[in-house]
Amino acid sequence: MRIYALALSLTWLAFPQGAAANEIAVDLRGVDPALVVQPSEVMVLGTAHLVGMSDRIDANTVTPLIDQLAAFAPEIITIEAVPGETCELFLAYPSEYPGVFERYCTDVSQFRAESGMSASMGAAHIRGAFHDWPSEPSQSFRRQLAAAFLAANEPNSALVQWEHLIPEERRPADGLGKDSVKFLRDRRLSMNENVQIGVRLAVRLGLERVYAVDDHSADIAFADHGDAIWVRMREIWASGDGNLRPAYAEAIGALEDGRVLEAYRFFNAASTQIGTMNSDFRLAMNDGEEPYYGRIYNSWYQTRNLRMVSNITAAISSSPGSRVLSIVGASHKAYFEAYLDQMHDIELVPAESYLSRSPVDQF
Repeated sequence: MRIYALALSLTWLAFPQGAAANEIAVDLRGVDPALVVQPSEVMVLGTAHLVGMSDRIDANTVTPLIDQLAAFAPEIITIEAVPGETCELFLAYPSEYPGVFERYCTDVSQFRAESGMSASMGAAHIRGAFHDWPSEPSQSFRRQLAAAFLAANEPNSALVQWEHLIPEERRPADGLGKDSVKFLRDRRLSMNENVQIGVRLAVRLGLERVYAVDDHSADIAFADHGDAIWVRMREIWASGDGNLRPAYAEAIGALEDGRVLEAYRFFNAASTQIGTMNSDFRLAMNDGEEPYYGRIYNSWYQTRNLRMVSNITAAISSSPGSRVLSIVGASHKAYFEAYLDQMHDIELVPAESYLSRSPVDQF
């Protein structure tokens, strides 16, 4: 009986009753006050998906933005692209991820045939190259690394290595065949922000890769629902007041007119994040109609963002204490910053401070 009574009293102490039971024991927001080393500084840049405006903007449109971001001098750049390992998951489980590989990944089978490298061989080559990085990488070294990135289904990092080659060395050799070369030449012209912001900035700053951190493994939540979930989501979205739509249209217009910093100040403004939350996710979370598609949608999006942020954190582990730029669709920004703020050693840097009208040299 004494042991039982003691156990009850210990349980009472471990789980306080009333309001106190709901208090979080350790608040992880912000840089941990116990941290005595340099935190990693992370700037989240919310963006529109530029590829949809390919007929109205070009690479020069975003150059002023790249100029401003270069002042932040990130040492790690993450992009909204699916990592090669996750693409392999989609191929292995097509029943659970119908059509996901085709939507978000690149078919690199021909590039693998040219280099003779499998996904695993490509990944091992990449790891070995960065572990034993030469003081002055040769043109052959870079071509081999580009071929390995293609084999590992990391086409954006392959493009970084391709762009580091001097122009006359951008040719088939060292595992890059004719199809690989054509792919890289075409990809450098894409208006995808991963290329026109992420890759271009990485090359300008002398970085050797970009980190793909997108995650669509959470898309398994949709496997049983087909188009029905999106029919319901369109109803939910239409039920909002739509106040943000004119402002978004104006920002896109500014971008198309060449006022890129004005557009990006809007994408990254706190008011825009609040408006997005109110007109999308807060509507969805209150879906009371069975089978609760809005709540399934929210669960998917939260899971996706959590996994994306874990990928960012993993990228930071390659160089703790670095400056990090994370380029992502603007609707992810609020989640990214909220989740990143839970990490012990990450300090958030407001993107707005690098999107001003002032000259770059103010930084």
